[in-house]
This record gives sequence, structure tokens and C-alpha cells, in this order.
Amino acid sequence: MIISVVLVSMMVVFVTVYHFVTKPKKQQEKIYSAMTTDELIRFVQSMHCELVKRIDADAIIIGFQGGYFHLLREKTGQNIQLYYKDFYACSYEQSKKIVFDINNINCRYTAWTCYLRKSHEDGESETPFTACLSACLFLSGSETQLKQHLRVLLESSFMIARSFKELAEQSDSIQDVLVKKEFENRLALLRRKLEIGHGKLLEPVDVSRQDMDQIEDILSLFGTVKQEDIKGMTLICNERIERRTELLSILSLRLKDAVMDEKGQAGKDALICITLAEGQLVIALEKAEGSNERSLYYKLSAMRTDRVDAFFDETQKGRVFSSMIEVRLTTDHDDYWELKYMLDDAKEKAENKQFDELTEEQQALLAYTEPTLQTTIYWGKKFFRQQCYLQALGCYLSIFRYYQVHWTELPERGKEEYYVICYHIGFVYLTLGHFEKAYYYLTNAKRNSSIHAIRDFTNCLVEMKDTGALEYIYSMVSLVGSQIKMYGDEKNTLFPLYHFLRRRAAQVLVNLKYYSQARELLYQMLGEEENREFAERELQYLESMGAQLDSLRQGYRWMQRTGLSAKAVKHKLWKTFGEPDVRRWMKRNDARSVTADFLIRHIDYVFGVWEKRPWASYYSFEDFCEFVLPYRIEREPLEFWQEAYVRRYGRLCDSLCAVNPDVVFVASALNDHLRAEQNWYASSDLSFVEYGALQLLDERFGGCRELSGFNVALFRALGIPCGIDRVVQNPHRIGSHMWTFMVDTDGRKLPYLWNYYNIDWEERMEEKYGKVYRDYFSVQTTNWAVSYPDEDIPGILKNPFLRDVSDEYFGRNVAVVPLYDSAGDGRLCYLAVFNNAGWSPVAVGTAAGFQGVFNNIDTAIVYLPVYHREGKLTAAGDPFIYTKNHEVKSIRGGNESVQKMHLVKKYTGTAMDRLLLDLMVQGVFEGANTPDFRDAVVLHRITEVPLPDSNWVRVNCPSEFRYLRYRGPKGSNSCIAEAMFFDADGKLIRGACIGTPSAENGKTWDCTKVYDGSKHTYFAAQDADTSWAGLQLAIPVRVSRICYIPRNDDNFVKPGDLYELLVWDRGQWYTMGRQVPDTYGLDYEGVPAGHLYWLRDLTEGVEERIFTYEQGKQVWW
Repeated sequence: MIISVVLVSMMVVFVTVYHFVTKPKKQQEKIYSAMTTDELIRFVQSMHCELVKRIDADAIIIGFQGGYFHLLREKTGQNIQLYYKDFYACSYEQSKKIVFDINNINCRYTAWTCYLRKSHEDGESETPFTACLSACLFLSGSETQLKQHLRVLLESSFMIARSFKELAEQSDSIQDVLVKKEFENRLALLRRKLEIGHGKLLEPVDVSRQDMDQIEDILSLFGTVKQEDIKGMTLICNERIERRTELLSILSLRLKDAVMDEKGQAGKDALICITLAEGQLVIALEKAEGSNERSLYYKLSAMRTDRVDAFFDETQKGRVFSSMIEVRLTTDHDDYWELKYMLDDAKEKAENKQFDELTEEQQALLAYTEPTLQTTIYWGKKFFRQQCYLQALGCYLSIFRYYQVHWTELPERGKEEYYVICYHIGFVYLTLGHFEKAYYYLTNAKRNSSIHAIRDFTNCLVEMKDTGALEYIYSMVSLVGSQIKMYGDEKNTLFPLYHFLRRRAAQVLVNLKYYSQARELLYQMLGEEENREFAERELQYLESMGAQLDSLRQGYRWMQRTGLSAKAVKHKLWKTFGEPDVRRWMKRNDARSVTADFLIRHIDYVFGVWEKRPWASYYSFEDFCEFVLPYRIEREPLEFWQEAYVRRYGRLCDSLCAVNPDVVFVASALNDHLRAEQNWYASSDLSFVEYGALQLLDERFGGCRELSGFNVALFRALGIPCGIDRVVQNPHRIGSHMWTFMVDTDGRKLPYLWNYYNIDWEERMEEKYGKVYRDYFSVQTTNWAVSYPDEDIPGILKNPFLRDVSDEYFGRNVAVVPLYDSAGDGRLCYLAVFNNAGWSPVAVGTAAGFQGVFNNIDTAIVYLPVYHREGKLTAAGDPFIYTKNHEVKSIRGGNESVQKMHLVKKYTGTAMDRLLLDLMVQGVFEGANTPDFRDAVVLHRITEVPLPDSNWVRVNCPSEFRYLRYRGPKGSNSCIAEAMFFDADGKLIRGACIGTPSAENGKTWDCTKVYDGSKHTYFAAQDADTSWAGLQLAIPVRVSRICYIPRNDDNFVKPGDLYELLVWDRGQWYTMGRQVPDTYGLDYEGVPAGHLYWLRDLTEGVEERIFTYEQGKQVWW
């Protein structure tokens, strides 16, 4: 054995060396550090991008996947600026909310910068503002790397634009937006991001001013602005619209004056748009809660872009900034007396030794005697307490500079205050993402041993990716731990800091890829109540690093980052990590990997929840063990998931129990709540691996397996007995299916699938299933694999944890089926159904002579009796239909008669197919030169029922249009699969997709599907009567031809495809020949009558079904 291993090792080394030596040298790929414009054009054309126009020596316009992008080469040729312009237009009134939406988009995405511009070409248009995107491509790397980077940038722009449109089209009022995004929540979110890691913060903004009440001060937040670059300003407040062009008038505008309406009353929302020579500054002031007669509080959102509509040489730097601002309605005299009152009151309390009654501002006032310092520190403290951090920052910086100059003269109280000031300055810079500045101030602040300063200094080191972060954290863990051990820390003041430092250490280890050390530390934390949730989350994150299975589980996150469809993400995952192969995955036996601590914790928690439920006494211990207690559902990752589900939905369940303690009522109400959340992305394209319950709690996606797993996890966590029933193969289409059931207090199993239909015992599911099996946690003694351990049972049917429960769905029956030969009495035989590509076994029976006996099968389904021998299926008898009268009706032909067939589909047809074609009649294709199509011209009207595939029409209109669209007739939802417009030269016209909202909030059926080049996707609008899907072009174009495809399943017989008709006879398929039709339909002569048939499309498609031919029509099975 050892000799064999040595020989194999030597052969591997020899082959490797030979391959390395003899392999021809790969041609070295070109490395770019700069490009000329001609090289740029060749570069994008090699990516199959269309060159639309060359603007000048350094700028071009390209077309990519229906969108137009402006590319500008920097003077040095080292960077390329990308612009996706004017993808959304809005009015002055709408722009007040749009600024908030732009803030949200720029916080969410980093590759592109979203900005608002005022379009000059629209003049006095109702929608003068447009949203744009900009990004920068740095020319450093190989050609392949740059192509991949540019493609990712271009593809992600569509996803960001869609996200922006969804936000912009939400009906929330400005006040609703403010309530949802209060400033303190944002700061809490930023602080949370810093602690949990794996996220990026906002782009830093340089803030250095104390006085923030004039336009000049706001401009200073965005860097140096030359006065001569300011060209004009537009102010909108209520019905007041004011335009200014004089420089001093613009700079001196106070925010207090900006929020005055046309009647001079303060407290209104305002929008300010300042036009610069290179860019714009848009400021939105939205009134917030807490205002009074002395002060108005506003959410200030400001954004600056580098240019309005011309190209420029510098990198696009769209800056977005948000802050709470106090607009004081008082005079300087009023402010003086407010300060004097607070100071006098502080002195009086100090004299009376009432120190506990002093406010923080008063404590600071007593520490200073110089009036200017008193004024500055008072307003700085007050601004900070009111969360007007930017205004506080200006005051604090002034105090800080004073401390630096007069440090040796400061009393002890002043030096303590210095550290507080440093912490406040560092905190503001840290939340803004200005880590280098935060580091400087927090370094000073932590010298005072403030716990807050130590925490935020640690956060700063980690976010800066400082190489000394881990060493510092370890030293602090040791120091704090020794302090706790030495003094006992009876008040637990150091314990939160100790746990925080250890959590941060674990995250740094993960970031440095010290995975084994990170796991060791995280496993220790699993036993600590304070750190358990964090450790579970980080361990789950660790498991996704490197292993194929866990990498494949990241599909939904890829969708969110890239905006790609589930199917596209699946192909990218498979290309990156390899196609799923369960044979190559490492299997972990629960008996070896589940710890006693895990089981004890799980059992204790489940019993704790169960004992509180009013229905618990109605169930047997067996039902509890099978349908509530199990620690896993299928083969998903092992994790403690119940606690997270109870945190999310436990309070709701308790409230429902208080209203009505009936378990069916509570379960139904919970399902209604889940559907109302409307946050499930329904697609089975990512259902190729099992997902954990914790992942599904946060990432709501998947097909029936994920729907069922999520619901079972929720119900069991809440103490509701439930489980999963399944069909191993659908008898009428490809794939399996599963759904959930709950157990009521009478022991009945009530089936449902919460996202589609709720719990209803009376309305049983009408779809045909063939056989139904139930998942159990314990081995089922009635299972065929247990009763026949020596039989070669195929596939999932040998799973010993399945129980046949078909009688609960179809009632009891016995089907006796003729067999070709005798398998031997008592031996197993099977029933198979057609799965679009062949036969798949779904039922197990026993052979008795030349007959097979099968119990409790569904009716109106074609079955094929089969044997499973040596791993292969062979026909055991003729296919048959099990009728509603429980009769076996064989399909065998045998009368030697032949027939002529006219075939129109390869897959089951429905009335919907014809309806979708009829719904396009009176639909129109239109061109216009305004975004709202008020000047629309009809290019073509559909007057007859269209073909199910491509329909070509010629357009005779000589005019050019910048906007094109398809508008369906009333009641049609504008359903259409594809529309293509061609210019005078016959070239496909491309543009940015525009249109009305889709029926699924833009997730699946949005207007981009009309122009994505795929007839398998389609647009279905939310509004049935006034919807449309169109294109916005870069320049007006004349349309010469239109090609459109109605929405359909693409299963019609169509010209040009290669088809083959198969006939089933005596255990196998026989061909009747292949044909390529030249019309929509197919004719076959001399086909044996009375058999089972299968029409295959050998060109494309996967959906195909068996059928019989009765009275000149295809009857599908």
C-alpha cells in the first residue's frame, strides 16, 4: 500500500513538471496605465458596446444593454469618467424629496455617485431637474481586468437607477421621510456599523465653521468655492419662488430667511438650488420635530456636483451631506440674555451647593471666566446635546485651538474638559467617516481613560485597517481583564468594554484572514450570553469563506449588490465556485458534530416557549417531539435559530394568543402578517443548496423549499406544531414541490403555503400530486426502506424519514396494474410520472404475479409501472391513466390504425395563452419628444390578434423622436415580452428604459424586460388601464421598423425550430421523424393512434409534456 502511494506521488510530480516545461508560453496580456481616445473606442467596442457618438477629442457616448453612457478621458489618459445621465426627471416640488432619495442611494452604493442637475435644454419644463450617475474607471491593470471592472460598473448602474426610481416613486410625504430617518437613528446606525463591521460609512465631509446660518457657510462644507464661479440661485419655499444672480445676495442668504414663505411666516420647508460654473449645490431644508417659538429644527440635506451638463477634466466628486440644523429665531440680544440667565442660575446653584441640578452647559460655563469662551462652550454643548453636531463641531474646534495655546495655564477642570472636547470632535469625525482626523482627536481623548473614548478609538483603528489595531485591542483586553479580576468590578462598568474589545478582536482576526484564531475566540463566546448572538453571526460569516457550499449560499446578497436576476446570479455563482455537486461536499454527521451544550440549550429554550402556549396541553408528547422540538428542519447549516425568530415575532404571537388562544387562529393571523410584509423574493433559481433559518429570517427569498423552511422555523420557534409535506416529482411539470402543514388541537394536519394560500381544511389544494410524503424527525417503521432493507429503492423514496400520507389528500384506494412479466411475489415495483425529460418514480408497490399493487394514488394522472434494477429504470408495463372512478385505463394502442396530427404546442396550453394575444389588440407604439408623451404620435396600432412570436411592422412616419413606447389597451396591464425599434439604417435603437410601475414593485416584471433582448421575460404593469413601457434616447431618431413579441410561454410550435415527434410503445420511445416548420404549426402523417406522444423542440427550450391525441386535439398529461 505504501509503495503504491509513493508511486502515485512520483507520477503526479512527473506529470506536473512535464506539463510546466512543455506547455507553450501564454502570450502576455496588455497592461494599461493610460489610454488614448482611439484606444478607448477600440476597448469598448471589444466589449460589444455600441459607439453612438464621438463628442470631441476626449469624450464619447456608448450604448450598453439599452442604456447610453458618456465617457470622458482625463487629459493624462489615466482615468475615464463615466456618466449615466437623465434617467429620472422631476419637478421643483418633487425635488425636495428627491434630495433625500439621492442621499439614501449614495449611502447605499459606493461605486457610483448619484446627483441632481438642472437641465438647461428643457427651459421652463415642468420637470427641470434630472437625476444622474457618475463614476470613475482608473486605468491600472490588464485588459481583462479593466473589461471586467467596466462591465460591473455599467451593469450596476441599471440596478442603482432602478433602486432610485423605486425610492422616488414611493408615495411617502416629506414628513414621513423625516420620521423614518430621524437624525438620531442615523447616528445609531453608523455607530452600529462601526461595531459589527463588514460595512462602509458615508464619504467624509470637511467641516470647520462655527457659524452655519448662511449659504456661504454651507458652501464651505464642500471645499473651496471661488466667488466668480457662483452663477445664480433659485429658492423655493411653499408658493414662494425667488431667483437671485447677485453674488453678495446669494452668499448672505440666511437659512432663517430661506424658510420664510411669501407672507413672511417662518417654519416652512425650503429647497435651494445654486448653480456654479462647475456643478450645482442643492440644499433641502425639511422641518423636524421639536421646534418652538425660539428655534426651528431642520433636517438639512445638501449635495454638490462638479458640473451641470458639460464634461470636465477632474474626477466627478458628488458630495452628499445631511445634518440636523438649528435655525434660531432670536436676536443676538436674546441670545445674550439666555446665556446670562443660564450663567447666573449656575452660579446660584453652585453657591447653594446644588451641583446635581446643574446642566451640562452650566457645568461648562462655570469652568471658564473669559466671556468669549463661555459663549462658545455654551453653544457648543447645547448644539451637541440637540444633535446638531456640525454646529457643535465649529464651536468645539475653536475651544480646542484655545486649549492648545493655553494648555499650561489651564486648571485641572479645564484639562478634563479638554479631553471631553477631543472626544466630541473625534466622535463627529468618526461618524462622518473621516478616520484620520478622528484618530488624532480620539488619541487625545483616550488619555483620560474614558470608556467611550476607548471604544470609539478602537472602532477608528479597525475602520482605518491600522496594522497595530490587533495589538492595541489585545493590550486593552489584558488591561481591562486584570482590572476586573483585581477589583471585582462590582458595578460591572468594565464588563461591557471587555466584551466589546473581544468582539472587535474577533472581527480583526477575520479581516486579517486568521480564521483558526478567530474560530477559537468565537467558540469561546458561544458560551457567553453577552456575545452569543455575535459569535453565531460571525461563525456563520466565517463558514462562507472558502467552502463551495457556503459560497453558493451568497446568491441573494449577490442579487442585492448587482441588481441581476436570480437566474443570472445562479450562473455567475456556478461559474465562480463551480456547479453544485453534493458528492463532493463534506458531510457532517450530527451525532459527531452536535455538542451536548447545544442540545441542552436548544431543548431548554423550546420547552420554555412551549410551556407558555395555551394549546400545549392538547398535544401528545410524540407530536411535540416530531413537530416542535427538532433542532433542524432538513440539511441546512446547524445553528440556534429559535431565539432570533422569537425576538422578531414573539411579541406578535403573544398578542394574538391574548385575543384568541386557538392555535389555528394564531397561525393564520401570523401568516397574514407575513404576507402583509411583502418582502419575499419568489424564485427557485437559487434553490440549489439548503439555506439556514437565520439567513432566511433576514434574506427572504427562494422557492417552495425556502418558503416552507422559513415558515416551519418560525412556527416551531413560537411553539406551533408544524412540518413539511412534499411531492417528490410533480406529475404535470418538471420539479418537485413542498408545502407546510400545521397540527390543530384535534390532531388534524392542515396544509398551506403561507405566501400563496393560508390554512383552510375545507378548501383542499386542487393541483394533482400523484403521491404525498411527510418529513419526520424520527425513522418511520412503515417506510419501504426500513421494511425492505435489501431492495434497491430509487432516489428520495429510500429516505427512512419519509412517511406516505397520500390517503390524507386523496383518500384510500388500491390500484392493481398489469405488468409485462413477474417480478416475483413480494418484490418491489414502482410508479413513475413524466418530468419533461423522462420518467421519475414517485410511488412504491409490491408485485404479485403479473400485477403490481399500489395504495392511495392520485387520479387523472398518467403513470408508468417500472422496475429499478442495477440502478436503472425499466418499463414494467404500459402507461395508464388512473381515472376518477379508480379504474386503470391503459394507453397501449394496438389496433394498428394510424392518424394525421396537427400540433401547435410542445407544452400544456391554457386559455391564458390566447388571452395574452387578444389583450394586445388596439395596443399602440408611439413616439414623442417630451417625457410625458403629451405630443405623442402613433407609429403603429395593433388591429389583429398577433402571432405568438415575432411580429414585424413597417413605420412610415418621417419625424424623429427622443421618446418611444408601447402602450397597451385598457385592461391589458400593457403585457408584452419584447419590443424593438429600428432606425432608418436598420440598426436597433437603444436607450434608457422608462415606464409605469410593474405589478411586482419593479422586482420581476418591470419595463426593462421589454428591451432586454429576451422573449422569455415580460412586462406586466401595476395599472391595468394607463400603463406603458418605453425608451428615452440620447438623441432624436427616426423609426423605420418595429418588431414585437407578445407575452407567452414560448412553447408554441414556431417556424425555424427543429422538432421531433416521439411515440411510446412497449416500453420505449419511437421517433416519427424530425421537421422544421415554416409556419406556426406542425403536421405529421401516419402516426399510430391510441398511444402516448411527446413533441420535442431540439433547438431550444426545456418545457415539454406528454399528451394523447383525441378528436383532433392534443390532450396534455
